[in-house]
Amino acid sequence: MQNEFINCEMKVNIRKIIILSCLFIGILSVNAQWKPLEISVDSWMFSDVFFLNKDTGYVAGHNQSGLILKTTDGGLTWSDKSNGIVSNFLFAPFFVNVDTGYVAGLYGCFENYIFKTTDGGENWELQNTGIYNNNIIGVYFSSADSGFAMGTLGEFIQTTDGGTTWNLMQTNISDAKIYDVQFVNKDIMFAVGAELSSKGLILKSNDGGRNWEKATLPIKKDAVIQSIASSNADTAYAVGFYWNNDTGLILKTNDGGSTWIEIKNRPVGIYNSVHFFNSTIGYIVGYDVENDKAIIIATKNGGESWDVQQTSEEDGEYYDVFAIDEQIAYTVGRHGFGGQARVILKTTNGGNDPSQIIESNIDNIYVYPNPFNDYISVYNPLFYSIQELVIFDVFGKRIQILSAINQTQVNIHLTHLNKGLYFVKIQTDKGISIHKLIKN
Repeated sequence: MQNEFINCEMKVNIRKIIILSCLFIGILSVNAQWKPLEISVDSWMFSDVFFLNKDTGYVAGHNQSGLILKTTDGGLTWSDKSNGIVSNFLFAPFFVNVDTGYVAGLYGCFENYIFKTTDGGENWELQNTGIYNNNIIGVYFSSADSGFAMGTLGEFIQTTDGGTTWNLMQTNISDAKIYDVQFVNKDIMFAVGAELSSKGLILKSNDGGRNWEKATLPIKKDAVIQSIASSNADTAYAVGFYWNNDTGLILKTNDGGSTWIEIKNRPVGIYNSVHFFNSTIGYIVGYDVENDKAIIIATKNGGESWDVQQTSEEDGEYYDVFAIDEQIAYTVGRHGFGGQARVILKTTNGGNDPSQIIESNIDNIYVYPNPFNDYISVYNPLFYSIQELVIFDVFGKRIQILSAINQTQVNIHLTHLNKGLYFVKIQTDKGISIHKLIKN
């Protein structure tokens, strides 16, 4: 420590910080950063999650009949909003605003419906879709009146009156099973699944679902693509697995779907769902076949690399994931088997395990003063290429992120931080430099 603290109050504060630091290293290192949420409502299975904002969200699934839960406090409490819904299972919730929303339902093996609410889920109105023999796997509204939905056999329906009537659109999709649809906007859409020949399939429409073009993929047969997410009009990610060896599959496009590349740097697993908050931060959830565990993996660099953030302690599987911002995300699935195996998990720090930021493998970057008041200086005498600098609090929450620092020395103003302990992680082309700092 560079400075000596001579008054009692400062010594007491440092003692508290040392205790926090020990807790940080010793306790949080074994604690998961995706936390199961308390669910007081009886339920069997959750399949889909959708959040309108950081407070208000919905989870769909079933409990002998179709089930939809709602939270208005960021997942602290959940209430059953299934009143008036007659369905065996509910899928794909989508809300236009805090009042108006839709959820797809399956009754028996053949009848598919869409239910609409105009009062935040208190009451639901049945809408006939005209889709039979296949599940609706995606619902999207570009405005209060204009909406689309898609079924697993490629049937595509549209409404222009808020769902009062749904019209079946003629498409050129055939001999395929569709598992997910991503509506980029009212014109551009992606659908993914598998051809009847068991080859993974990605389709794109540029005209609101009327015509679909099949992408040429750099993968072999015996694959299925289960989920797709776009981070912008050009960039999208599709995930799934190979049938023959149960290994995960990640594909990425940077040109709006004209070409796709396979990302080989990925953890083991069957991938069920992918979601991106922005162009760099994304999550994939699914099932680790080798260990029979549910798995969450994440990227912070636009899919160039993926790291395991968490696996379940018991047998399990996660089915859907939804990111709200850089820190907050949710996933749903099961831990174990049986009637109460369903689970909702939430992260408030981007899924980061704080213990992962305390290992440093280069020593030639200096951060000072320490303790600091208003700013810190980062001195990089060997002129490493600093790709990212992240400031964490003691709970692993990312407080500030800087990218591409191409200077020997840079000052970072931190007047907005409260007093306490912080960690600085500096990612370079030569390794990682970690620094523990104290704000006076």
